[in-house]
Amino acid sequence: MSVPNDKLRAALGMLKLRELRDLGYERDIDISSNRKDDWVDEFLRLDWSKEQFSELIDWIVVLEQEEKSRGKYLVDIVGIESLVDDDPVEEIREKFSEMEVEFSENGSEVVSEGFEIEDNSSVELGGTYWSKTDDYILDPLGELRETSRIYGTGFGVDPDKEQFYISASLPAKAEGLLNIVERTGLSLSPVGYQDLANDEANRKMERFVEDFEIKLQENDSQERFGDFVSILQIKQVKIEVDEQSIKRIDFNGRRNIFDHPDVRMFVEDRDGRVSQIEGTMKYNGQDFFFKTGYTPKFGTYTIEKKGQRSGNLAIVEEAENFLEELYQDHFAHMD
Repeated sequence: MSVPNDKLRAALGMLKLRELRDLGYERDIDISSNRKDDWVDEFLRLDWSKEQFSELIDWIVVLEQEEKSRGKYLVDIVGIESLVDDDPVEEIREKFSEMEVEFSENGSEVVSEGFEIEDNSSVELGGTYWSKTDDYILDPLGELRETSRIYGTGFGVDPDKEQFYISASLPAKAEGLLNIVERTGLSLSPVGYQDLANDEANRKMERFVEDFEIKLQENDSQERFGDFVSILQIKQVKIEVDEQSIKRIDFNGRRNIFDHPDVRMFVEDRDGRVSQIEGTMKYNGQDFFFKTGYTPKFGTYTIEKKGQRSGNLAIVEEAENFLEELYQDHFAHMD
């Protein structure tokens, strides 16, 4: 049975021109056009089996996962050892089950917001918190109609690290889920240097940046001849002043962020603390954007691949694991 053209067109439209050309090489298609639509039309003239379409979808999923921003918002689970001694994870599961999501019969709508536990999660306890927002739209006939949007926020519990983490694109989403989790009775504490004096927190952040560079050099397979900028570039830092206001200072990849005159002024004259940094890093020859640090609510790190999609998801996962391990070594369990 052939694949419907509308589905095939939609899938092919998710590919970039270079990727369509790569696919054309595999399917013996070669046209001179630089227009995506021309390439898509050419592919639509071919016969596509279900297996070929499934392989196409799998490839698109890998490409989109490769370019997606990845990271976590982290908090410590306070007193996890005081939960049921033989299985604290099961007790947390029971807490979340009391706020289980309810879907409509066809599964397309969220009737009641809540947690969905995934038994096949890579962590001991993981899943998705499903929420919705209701809104109104004006249809072509001038009628005001109610509409809903569904959001899924990934979460997990790591009992070995005694941490709860959230996979979300926005801090506000993560903070909202933290408030919900705390309503289950689970006690949480932010990961990071929040409880340290500002001068000590800044020293630890400085050591983190130094170790960041060293670890990248150790993992890089190419010689850089001591060129710091090609390995790690700090683009921006965030400084907390007076426990509330956040100052953003832009950089040009300089090595020691605390030598910057604006940083020195906020840190020394106004008793500020550098709480977050962001920039670019080179991991095994591949460039990535990164953000890392902490807020009053949680610790956080994110990473995103730069450049063209290639289908090499492994290097992205390796870079994420590298940053997570480095982050855990420096920011977790400050007590």
